[in-house]
Amino acid sequence: MNSGLTTKMLRLAEVYLIYAEAILGNNASTTDATALEYFNKVRERAGMPSKSEITYEDIRYERRIELAMEGQYWYDLVRRSYYRQQEVLNYVNDAQDRAVQYEYDEATGTYVEGDENTAQQVATATAEDLLLPYPESELVQNPLLREDPVTYEFLEERINVFR
Repeated sequence: MNSGLTTKMLRLAEVYLIYAEAILGNNASTTDATALEYFNKVRERAGMPSKSEITYEDIRYERRIELAMEGQYWYDLVRRSYYRQQEVLNYVNDAQDRAVQYEYDEATGTYVEGDENTAQQVATATAEDLLLPYPESELVQNPLLREDPVTYEFLEERINVFR
């Protein structure tokens, strides 16, 4: 067996949530039957009630819960930042208790929020933190990747390849 090979796998629930997110697109919400069907399949399997309308926040939450500990969430945020960068930066910097310590309460068996962690400062996320760099091997093979990108104008007209 070659230990250098890695098999990438997608769980069916992840595929369903990707599909629902693709149907939602940049819309605020959707009641699209196909999006709801696949989104609700994930919820029903987990014993959760179905929804009749979904938003990006619903999908984000479902992905975070469903794919917990699988290393997907950072890439979800990076993907979202391509078209909602400030929303992601606000979420990373403001909507999380990043500098808070949690302490285990033996009496209740739960974690409780403790004091702010002043020993380890948490950096403020910036737009540059959301960029994934090209792998060095790709830059060596194609030095043109180091140059500024060429602008491309997207047009609404339909392309006919059979003209």
